Amino acid sequence: MLEPRLIQLLAGQTPWVAHPGASAGAPSLLLPGSFNPLHQGHLEMARYAERRWGESPAFELSVVNVDKPRLTTEEIERRLQQFRRRTVFVTAAPTFVEKAVLFPGVRFLVGADTIARAGDVRYYGGDALALQNAIARLAGAGCRFVVFARSVAGRLLHLENLDLPDRLRDLCEQTSPGDFQVDVSSTELRNGRSPQEDSDGPAEA
Repeated sequence: MLEPRLIQLLAGQTPWVAHPGASAGAPSLLLPGSFNPLHQGHLEMARYAERRWGESPAFELSVVNVDKPRLTTEEIERRLQQFRRRTVFVTAAPTFVEKAVLFPGVRFLVGADTIARAGDVRYYGGDALALQNAIARLAGAGCRFVVFARSVAGRLLHLENLDLPDRLRDLCEQTSPGDFQVDVSSTELRNGRSPQEDSDGPAEA
């Protein structure tokens, strides 16, 4: 049975729920994703952050996605069971701007392919002003992105070779491709495909 706090979230009565503990304060490091399934790449990103900042990042699971169906209660429970003792913030915030409203000042841990999509005007219906407004709101909330190198379709993506708006690039911190690289995604694991073909996470800012 879905716990009462999650029922309140689904009913729009609370902005987020910290799982498993209700006492968790707002995070300073946040790793968003669909986590279907949680995989080694996610855990290695978390461990990198622990080494670099000396604290464990929280994970964030949105029950609403930009381009996927809303999660059912059964699916929310199934995905949360993967995390054991790690803190997961369950939200109804599919975009980075919405997440920034909930968690101002947070550092988002993301793959290079995710930040590339967040800076692509196509994900805003071709509206360049909407893209710039989204970036301005992220900056105004004091949020930043820690960008992890990612191999996609045989190409290594990292902050230096992405075509990003300058204002978004200014909000990003690059991890060294030689130090850390994400080569697996949840979609690949579900489909039994090789790494380097797909991605997780929000599709727009």
